[in-house]
Amino acid sequence: MSIERVQQTAPATSAESARIEPMAQRLAKSGLVPSSLWNKPNEIALVMWRGHEWGISPLTSLESIYVIEGSTVPAAKIIVGRAKAAGYDIWPELLSSTRVVAAGCPKDNPARVSRVEWTIEDAKTAGLLGNAVWKKYPTAMLWARASSQLARALAPEAFIGLTVPSD
Repeated sequence: MSIERVQQTAPATSAESARIEPMAQRLAKSGLVPSSLWNKPNEIALVMWRGHEWGISPLTSLESIYVIEGSTVPAAKIIVGRAKAAGYDIWPELLSSTRVVAAGCPKDNPARVSRVEWTIEDAKTAGLLGNAVWKKYPTAMLWARASSQLARALAPEAFIGLTVPSD
């Protein structure tokens, strides 16, 4: 995707444009971005534009927004953070390398607890076990999936305009 195409899809001020584009060019050569973005200034700009749309700083965007099959996808911590900002609590009720239960409720109604469970079998069915990082850290992967699924269920209004992975 070209910088021009990103500019058409991401509303920003000319000052923001003047800041993001040169930063993307420099970062692409630096090795200080995820390896999947090395030498890809257009993709780096896209991630930073998307972060701008979502109210996330450019450098935090590079740590928390992934490009998956051509779409920008927020990390679970962004998804959970948006639900928390919308008035929900989310916490781990059970964490293990084979099973995770995420629980959550509206902050103003702690008696209304919802839960989402993810197991290693669920991850296998979803085709997630081919990822080398997830193989090393299955608890983190299960927590990311369970907590983000719960966040989206609790606070769908907080995710308008966000592309999120389907669980």
